[in-house]
Amino acid sequence: MKLVSDSGKSAFASVPTGAFSGENEAHSVEVYRALENISGVIKENIINISLFDQERLDQTLIALDGSKNKSNLGANSILAVSLAYAKLSADELGLPLYQFLQKISSNEKTNIPYPMFNLINGGAHSDNGLTMQEFMAIPVMEGSNFATKMEVGVKIFKTIKSTLKKINKSTSVGDEGGFAPRLNSNEEAIEILVEAIIESGYKPREDIMIAVDIAANFIPDLSTISYPKTPLDYYHQLVDEYPIEMLEDPFHDQDLTLWQELMNAVGSRVAIVGDDLFSTNINLLKNGVENKLANSISIKPNQIGTLTETIKTINFAKTNNISFQISHRSGETEDTFISDLAIATGAKYFKAGAPNRGERIAKYNQILRIEKQLA
Repeated sequence: MKLVSDSGKSAFASVPTGAFSGENEAHSVEVYRALENISGVIKENIINISLFDQERLDQTLIALDGSKNKSNLGANSILAVSLAYAKLSADELGLPLYQFLQKISSNEKTNIPYPMFNLINGGAHSDNGLTMQEFMAIPVMEGSNFATKMEVGVKIFKTIKSTLKKINKSTSVGDEGGFAPRLNSNEEAIEILVEAIIESGYKPREDIMIAVDIAANFIPDLSTISYPKTPLDYYHQLVDEYPIEMLEDPFHDQDLTLWQELMNAVGSRVAIVGDDLFSTNINLLKNGVENKLANSISIKPNQIGTLTETIKTINFAKTNNISFQISHRSGETEDTFISDLAIATGAKYFKAGAPNRGERIAKYNQILRIEKQLA
């Protein structure tokens, strides 16, 4: 959607969608209805709001919707306006977007995050039978800039493609640009990733770490991936055997005791990430902090529906030593807003899929451009 200021400047924003939405996420409406809401009731109520007051704009949108989960107007309708407003405010001030976002988030220092490359897709992001959803490589080489890490990601991506061809596996890709071959197990996917890291000339643990998004809410029975071990023992084994830095959504949202037990078992060694568990919702994150459910959170603005709420959740995470990744969705657009958001808020990680396909590459390229500006 497009916003225009009195000065004639304009800003565009588009918002993504997920393959599946967690039950705690803000509700999105059909695209035609979102467009009707923006051009109708939303336009009528924000047309006289001045720029540079993001919280006022977002609170107006929240009140206008009036529901607990933005189901009346739709989170996609509201977020598009919220993001376009921030872009237009930055442009009117003559600031790069990341500088404006840094200012309104009260963040003292920008940060270039570690990229998380989703190189093998499974779960809801493909139809290959892999139960786990994402198998990611994280270049962690100290002293290397984002450009170098991008080169590393591309090299490993190409190595995996070559490996899959050698073993007569498909090199078609899933929703997030990573390969989606039919493999025998989740462990085989991790093994292929580790082998590709080594074949590309890098050292697992030292140069490259691995992240796995289990997306447990979409696996009805977790014992199907862990048998004969319990899921808890199985995750402990994965952390022992593989260079894993991050386990995302390892249990169902309701299994809070298991989240606590996993934190006690391996939380000092790896990031236990709440994605569906927290849904970028500050109240859910507060509960997670109080009950020690996780030590990391995935931030997705469309899960909550406004920029202001997103920033408040990020700031609460930072205050409570919860690391965070700024994340894309499986159904992405070429909008690069989250790239600026990651740098502006000091995110440790940035998740935009494989170094493949335009909607993913656009976001990585934006970080490369900002890195050059900051240098």
